[in-house]
Amino acid sequence: MVTPGHLLVLPYEHVTDAGAVPLLSALTMAAASELVAEPPSASVSTSQGRPATQSISHLHLYVLPRRADDGLVLPWSPPLGAHADKV
Repeated sequence: MVTPGHLLVLPYEHVTDAGAVPLLSALTMAAASELVAEPPSASVSTSQGRPATQSISHLHLYVLPRRADDGLVLPWSPPLGAHADKV
């Protein structure tokens, strides 16, 4: 878990990243936007390509509830192997 309450938002259809199918990316962002309406502070994050920290080749957005003392510095890199069992 990145921050308490964090969520992963992804489309059912396989899309490699946010630039591959712009309309589907926009719809996925709209879904994430509905989720950030609840917490008082939140970050929404996605990456495109390994240099930008994308580690899984499927569009996904992180919704990260934030608080002043959460210690999260963006962009973060997950620990090595953190996603190995999720692919």
